[in-house]
Amino acid sequence: AQANRDLARQKLSRAEDLVARNFLAQQALDQARADYQVAEQKHLQARDQLRVWSREVGVADAQVGLRTLRAPFEGVVVERYLSAGERVEEKPVFKLARIDMLRVEVIVPAARFGSIRVGELASVKPDLPNAAPVAASVALVDRVVDAASNTFRVRLTLPNADLRLPAGLRCRISFGEAPVASEARQPGGMRLDTNLPAFKDKPRR
Repeated sequence: AQANRDLARQKLSRAEDLVARNFLAQQALDQARADYQVAEQKHLQARDQLRVWSREVGVADAQVGLRTLRAPFEGVVVERYLSAGERVEEKPVFKLARIDMLRVEVIVPAARFGSIRVGELASVKPDLPNAAPVAASVALVDRVVDAASNTFRVRLTLPNADLRLPAGLRCRISFGEAPVASEARQPGGMRLDTNLPAFKDKPRR
């Protein structure tokens, strides 16, 4: 439409020049003006139609976005609760795990209570062949000692940006003294709901 409008404008300009030099009849100039007006009108209609289509594309993109699940982090799918085509009614669709930062749960004898502090570094030796020790930092020290086992819980965070360590490994921890048996876990129980992502820790057993 724009190309036709530009061509009609050029023809009109030539017709006006030829009429001014008496080389063309006035009737031909009138026809050129009419052709240009028609071409201009079609150009405006096409532009309006493009605006309508653009708005429709925006609405369609928004609708697709409402039906698309996007994880807020890079991770792995641990469990899939629904399959394609099933109806979703405010219940989880996937369980996701972020494994670039592992959580290490340690059960420590009560005799060590007070000697381990948040922010302290510990050495973690994964239970893998030829695995080298890696550093982790204390994120949480339980303030309650379990009377039955005479132990308390310590949680460490272990950076795993290159994903070299799988989640769920057993390992041994050294806080500068004797090593303590422990288990490395993924940051537990990420749950992606259909409307708003909600992430909750697994209940402690």
